[in-house]
Amino acid sequence: MTKKTYNSWFFRISGIATAVGGLISMVAPVSGTNLTMGIDIESQPELIPLVGHWGVMVMSIGILLFISASQKQMRPMTIWLAIVEKIYLVIAAAWLYSQSPALGTLYAVAAISDSIQIIGGLVYLLKTREIE
Repeated sequence: MTKKTYNSWFFRISGIATAVGGLISMVAPVSGTNLTMGIDIESQPELIPLVGHWGVMVMSIGILLFISASQKQMRPMTIWLAIVEKIYLVIAAAWLYSQSPALGTLYAVAAISDSIQIIGGLVYLLKTREIE
């Protein structure tokens, strides 16, 4: 697989995974959060707008990642935005796990997925820097 093909596939797969994760929480915050992480926020209606807003933000980053697969000039800024957002989730999940392993475990899949995407994004940025 050539570097160009790898980059395109990395951005497409990361974009789809990120957008789908956010879309579910954007469209249906209560059932989406329950489906994706097993967290029931129905008893806490004050969290519904926050979770919906989070879903919009994550889905938007996913769309930017996907578009960046074919728009090379967008990649550096998009990957930086994605890395910052994903680092925050990984740190927050690790902190939550240290406070309450039962709750922290609910974020394991998202934290693992985001960690892989962080590593891929950093590899892309380092490889791009070597070329310049």
